[in-house]
Amino acid sequence: MKENSIKYKFIFINFIIFLVLFSVGFGLFNLNHTLLNYTLIGIVGAALIQITSKLLSKK
Repeated sequence: MKENSIKYKFIFINFIIFLVLFSVGFGLFNLNHTLLNYTLIGIVGAALIQITSKLLSKK
């Protein structure tokens, strides 16, 4: 059961990563505020690294 829940968590996180990257990439084409987009990418990347490291440490 624990292995399955971890697997579903990783699938869910990968789906969120895909949505975030897609929306950020779409925003890069529509917006000229590149500095704002790069800061958002940095914040999202740092948050994703923390989330994945926490999940791996729970394992």
